[in-house]
Amino acid sequence: ERPLSFAQESMWFLNQLGPDSPVYNLVLLLALRGQLDAEALRQSVETIISRHDALRTSFPASEGHPTQRVAPPTRWDIPMVDLSSHPQEEREQRMRRIAQAEARKVFDLANGPLLRTTLVRLDEQEHVLVLIVHHIVFDGWSLNVMLQELGALYRSFSEGTVPTVPDLPIQYADFAQWQRSRLTNETLETHRRYWLD
Repeated sequence: ERPLSFAQESMWFLNQLGPDSPVYNLVLLLALRGQLDAEALRQSVETIISRHDALRTSFPASEGHPTQRVAPPTRWDIPMVDLSSHPQEEREQRMRRIAQAEARKVFDLANGPLLRTTLVRLDEQEHVLVLIVHHIVFDGWSLNVMLQELGALYRSFSEGTVPTVPDLPIQYADFAQWQRSRLTNETLETHRRYWLD
């Protein structure tokens, strides 16, 4: 069992106080223009989730304290909502309503998954990938990494080539372990005194 980072622990604690709140749900709407290869997109998202343990992590409590549990990689399916039969002027609004409904759904931190994806088809050349993820496993830095990997993986899968993405030397749980070992009680007390003085 691995500990949480300090940021994760504070989010976990706040979730215990308000378990029915979606306040830490992050909403990403990725506009995809042009002919879409839905299977290549599915494979790309699945590969990203397989590569990054954080996206397969849940946070059950053990004796009242949160721990990290990483689920094994599995197939990831992306449900699709087709809005192409609706009048064009309504599609964007309907897509946003779908995203808002998904964003309001609460994640179960103890059991996961802490990520949801929906593909919305507006027409043959325009789709939106709705991605909802809990902030305990995703942040602004993660977004840049995901977008870069998604682009590279999608190109490979849609061209029928084997993706070449570098192995990850460490995972987020490794950072959390390092942070905990580095910030001992003595170090924390030094920092606390600095900010109080």
